[in-house]
Amino acid sequence: MGAVVTEVRHRYWASLEVDKKILDSAGMKNFEKVLVVNMVNGKRFETYLVEAPEGEGDIVLAGGGAFLGEVGDDLGLAVFSSIPINEADKHFPKVVILGEGNHIDEVFLEKVGLHRPKEGS
Repeated sequence: MGAVVTEVRHRYWASLEVDKKILDSAGMKNFEKVLVVNMVNGKRFETYLVEAPEGEGDIVLAGGGAFLGEVGDDLGLAVFSSIPINEADKHFPKVVILGEGNHIDEVFLEKVGLHRPKEGS
């Protein structure tokens, strides 16, 4: 499961607030650009991350992004980096799997293309 939206806040500049513990586990940084994929309605957008209080499981769509999702929507989040081609084979993205209440179920390094979602998820 991805990050489940806990709140939408339309009257704000723009951002995606994410529980600090999730950000830290994923190696994501405050104000880092993020690609957001809403797995309920198929919409994608880019915004920036804002650290939410640790341990509450908050995932808050704010500003324009708040019009692209609803409370309860399942989101996929991705940040990207550029690495030299000669280091690409040694790069393993970090994956954070969230469970009930947006609490961390699993964190692992993934070889690109090997992770496959379970059937029906």
